[in-house]
Amino acid sequence: MIRSFKYRLYVTKEQDIVLDKQLEEARALYNLLLEASIKAYKEDNKSLLGYKLNELSLRLRKEKGLSISAQSSQEIAGRITKAFKNFFRRLNEGKRGNSLGYPRFKANRRYESITFPQYPHCFKLLDEDTLSIWNVGISRIKYLKDINGKIKTLTLKKEPTGNWYAVIICDGITGKRKAPTEDKAIGIDVGLTSLITTSEGTVVNNPHFLKKAETILIRRDKQLSKKMKRSKNRYKAILKLAKAYRKTTRRRETFLHNLTSKLISEYKIIALEKLNVVGLAKNHRLSKQILDVRWSEFVRQLIYKAEEAGSIILQVDPRNTSKKCSKCGWKDEDQTLADRMFKCENCGLELDRDINAARNILKTGLNTLGRREINACGDETSVLEKTKARLVVEARKNEKRPVGRFRSY
Repeated sequence: MIRSFKYRLYVTKEQDIVLDKQLEEARALYNLLLEASIKAYKEDNKSLLGYKLNELSLRLRKEKGLSISAQSSQEIAGRITKAFKNFFRRLNEGKRGNSLGYPRFKANRRYESITFPQYPHCFKLLDEDTLSIWNVGISRIKYLKDINGKIKTLTLKKEPTGNWYAVIICDGITGKRKAPTEDKAIGIDVGLTSLITTSEGTVVNNPHFLKKAETILIRRDKQLSKKMKRSKNRYKAILKLAKAYRKTTRRRETFLHNLTSKLISEYKIIALEKLNVVGLAKNHRLSKQILDVRWSEFVRQLIYKAEEAGSIILQVDPRNTSKKCSKCGWKDEDQTLADRMFKCENCGLELDRDINAARNILKTGLNTLGRREINACGDETSVLEKTKARLVVEARKNEKRPVGRFRSY
């Protein structure tokens, strides 16, 4: 299992100056490579990507006398290659307009990270709290004892607050998270008023972190707008605004981590709605609330934590989950969003709309697992083990090998 670990990096003033210089050089190199790639396609009708772009990045690094490593310069070329591949993929999918995402030039403060691809040549972990970086020096770092796999790459990222963070990607991570002993299953319905409603009737209210922080955010934004451009006071105002946003983000992340960890520790099977968050966020009346609640982050955390614990996450189609009776299957076609209670005219079931939806989600998820199927041979093998084996076989069938002889970025 591949996983990334993010740690705070404590650099000295001299190291901060060196890293800022390398970050600016990486941004300039990115723009030069992008310009060369676009020019080659327009003038010669040839693609300058992959191996050729790697060679150009090494040549430009030597000509310009850049202080970034050769591996980092090749990784920058890989970013452009990946950006163009994603652009052409979206073009083939029939997308139009801004959703195509044509690669753009990076302005000042729009390039935030440098990647060191090789361990231990470009960077090395010396101790539990010490990291050695090529051409930067030895820096203090936090919580390295969590890493237990094969270290692959290091990415140094500078946040708007001015703090540096080290993102270490490892392969072969062994999950420390323990799965519940009982084969308990639960269905979860997500929402805006209540963040989640479970099939057991548990309701977790939406904390509304952004709404609570709006007063201070608006105040900091007004203070920034009054400062003169390129002044020291404006830079201080930018830091204050960035710190206010960071505080809100950390509160939200902590809340979601605690919630997802609790769910993974209690349930072996979790059924969720498969939502199109990007499409839902196009509703201008609810877009801010939808993006604040972070449904995608909630699902992402559940998926990787379930993989560590050996649990199963099922994402089902949410269509008609709140209109259908979870007991008899009768559908209420006249139900609207204003109706918060579900009343079945067939069997007389009456309960909260979200609880009914969560039970339907669980029912659909279990049906996809085949949990209701009876084994005629009398095999007592766990349903979970059978499902894991089936999912592994399907993943191997759908696995695609990398095309070409170049490194994939």
